[in-house]
Amino acid sequence: MSHKDDIRKMKNDLPGSHLNIEEEPEEDSVVRVIARFALRSAAWIGIYFLGYFNFSASFMIAPLILSVLRDQWKKEKRDKLSHARIAALTNEKSMIESRMKLEDLPSWVFFPDRDRAEWLNSIIKQLWPNVGHYTRKLLSESIEPAVATALEAYKLNGFKFDRVVLGQVPPRITGIKVYEKNTARDEIIMDMDIVLASDCEICFSVKKFKARISDFSLRGVIRVVFKPLIADIPLIGGIQVFFLSPPEIDFDLGGIANALDAPGLSNIVRKIILEQVGHLMVLPNKYSMTLVETVKNEALKCPDTAGVLRVNLIKGAQLLKKDIGIMGMGKSDPLAILTVGNKRVTTPMIKNTVNPEWDFIADFPIEVIQGQELLIEVWDHDDPGDNEFLGRASIKADVVAEKGELSNIWVDLEDVSSGKIQLSLSWMEATTDTSFLRGHRDEAISTVLQVYIDSCKGVESVKAKKPCPMVELTAGHETQNTWAQYNTTDPVYEQGFVFLVVNPEADDLKIRVINSEKSSKSEVLGFVTIHLSDLLRRPNLEYRNMPFTLKANCGGNATVLMTAQIRVLREPKPRNEIPPPHKHSTIMAEPKRESVVPQPKKGSPTRSMVSESLEDKMSYQSRDGDDERESYDEVYQESRAFSRDTVPESAKPQLDNRPSLSDVIGGTISASTGNSVDTDLLLSSPSHDNDGLRRRRQEPTCGKIKLSLSYSQRKEKLTVVVHNAYGLPGSDLPDPPDPYVKLYLLPEKNRKSKRKSEVVKDSCNPIYDEEFYYDIPLEKLATTQLEVSVIDKKGIFSKSPLMGRAVVDFVDSNIDVGISEWYPLYEEEDDSD
Repeated sequence: MSHKDDIRKMKNDLPGSHLNIEEEPEEDSVVRVIARFALRSAAWIGIYFLGYFNFSASFMIAPLILSVLRDQWKKEKRDKLSHARIAALTNEKSMIESRMKLEDLPSWVFFPDRDRAEWLNSIIKQLWPNVGHYTRKLLSESIEPAVATALEAYKLNGFKFDRVVLGQVPPRITGIKVYEKNTARDEIIMDMDIVLASDCEICFSVKKFKARISDFSLRGVIRVVFKPLIADIPLIGGIQVFFLSPPEIDFDLGGIANALDAPGLSNIVRKIILEQVGHLMVLPNKYSMTLVETVKNEALKCPDTAGVLRVNLIKGAQLLKKDIGIMGMGKSDPLAILTVGNKRVTTPMIKNTVNPEWDFIADFPIEVIQGQELLIEVWDHDDPGDNEFLGRASIKADVVAEKGELSNIWVDLEDVSSGKIQLSLSWMEATTDTSFLRGHRDEAISTVLQVYIDSCKGVESVKAKKPCPMVELTAGHETQNTWAQYNTTDPVYEQGFVFLVVNPEADDLKIRVINSEKSSKSEVLGFVTIHLSDLLRRPNLEYRNMPFTLKANCGGNATVLMTAQIRVLREPKPRNEIPPPHKHSTIMAEPKRESVVPQPKKGSPTRSMVSESLEDKMSYQSRDGDDERESYDEVYQESRAFSRDTVPESAKPQLDNRPSLSDVIGGTISASTGNSVDTDLLLSSPSHDNDGLRRRRQEPTCGKIKLSLSYSQRKEKLTVVVHNAYGLPGSDLPDPPDPYVKLYLLPEKNRKSKRKSEVVKDSCNPIYDEEFYYDIPLEKLATTQLEVSVIDKKGIFSKSPLMGRAVVDFVDSNIDVGISEWYPLYEEEDDSD
């Protein structure tokens, strides 16, 4: 046996070698050498002609810079892939001990609710070579026709897979979580963090051009649902697998696409692949499989919407300036992209502004609340060219569902130095109670229509013996399609759809079965119209597994078997009550004590009268500059005047400023919202208590300070933004104070955690807008506090006095999603250094 035969035998013995559909001929190496020589020769000839015709040197410098940047980008990409492959092929101990980046570490390192899954990774590693057979079948039978149909819209015909090599690097589960609460009794829900850094190679051709996809990488959270649970073996009736949100996907293109360096083709292929993954496995789309015959596919594939998340994106502020203008006075053309699951909505573009006002409303049907997030990305629109990134923000759907409604909240944008957006969020639960239809506003979504198309029978074509039927569904202004089934008169679809309906009494569901074959020019094989008003009068508001006769152009008895359900959306209830504050909040309300407030004298204003007079002056929406200060001062003085007349000094409630995002999410709303509040809830403990700053004071006499706090679990970094202070003492002095802010971490309070802001001269309302950072491990965050001191800067030989102090607790706060609020300053013993 020759040496080449030995090498070939060794290759065939490697895992995954059976996925090599065809073996590369030896002549390919010669062709590659000739091609490389031709490319190099073309480059040198081009340089020669540039000099011969006296072109500018910039014609050489620009391609040189671009090529260097391209090589550096590819090198970083290869390094990232190699690190991920090391994580997949070695044990986690060796991986963590190696010098890897934070994003490559498994999720159980950062999130305590995630468990290690080494046993599952071992199983996947052994099964991986056999997965290739199923992958090749899936690509040829499902993916190839879908991609070919999508590419036809771009005038790219004849798409097919030529060669598929899945590679030897299996996907890796970096963390796993099984839900024990808020789940149905007949289901098991499991979330898995999956990372795939594959060494696969997939060759395909479009028309006569050949291309290649390699170094495919994927990162995301995949959910596995086992339902329903049954009493017979295998105890599980079916499996659902889907991504909660679109995964991060990346790959390299080779062949003709790389040789021509055609970004247009590359962008088209990337977009198509992302769309196909979204249509297959991103909510509300799922990959479902039954394990027993008694469980029907409908139980796994029929949509079951829990409710609708309504998003009102009001405006943005302080966005980055991406378009350079004259004398540096640039602007941006911002637009926002809102994404929940596989649904993506884009706002209109606002020209030439960094403070856009969209007032854009979008509705997102959500089937699974747990783990679902609203992602908002803000972009600067450039035409022509790629849009430029202006920041992103994410909000958990379960937080909104728990609160019902969040009004006029400001959210800071991430991954940028400046920018924030204002929005209102509300959760509308899906019910079968039609009485809630009367509570909806005109032109607003009031119901959810869920349709499950099982199959069609007897759909025949006049122009072809075996049509390629596809079902088109239209409700209101929205149209959705099933996958096309090829060469059959009895297609089986088993697909679910969700529509948002404004007026079910007037709207209809229109169903058309179309021959998708290109030569037939969208021939209509049959159609039927279902009145939603009839569906509202059905038991449980549904048609269950009902066949509808299609009105066919060619006659016959064509039918469509389907399920249709309608669910009424219940508007969120107004929340007038005040939720109890956090147990560990720095500014706390004491337990309820017996009221000592006397009845007001006859003719004196009552609390409800003052509350009504102040209601218009105190709102959730934050305002900037002098308007905010004048409003606060006016409200504060009027409230103090009332308390002097009707309430004894020992029982005066504290009037705080407007609630912020953290107040609303955390459930603590101060008395300043204008609601009538029981005074007993705001009473403080006796003055002889020694708990210091952890007690709620009767009245903030030293002003207040506004802070924004956020914590990155992945980077283990706390970000503190000191915005401004208001109402500091000393405004009546001939020489106003020169305040600055000093930060410490408690309980250690060492010099290492000391941070200082700049000094603002002669001001009792200083504005800082400075950022400070702390590296704090996640396990220490719960026992850490932030001490904030405002100090009046004096000369070299004079001690700088303390003007006020606040201590911020991180326990039970939504610091992981970011909070921004005002903190009252209290007079304390000056122990500053």
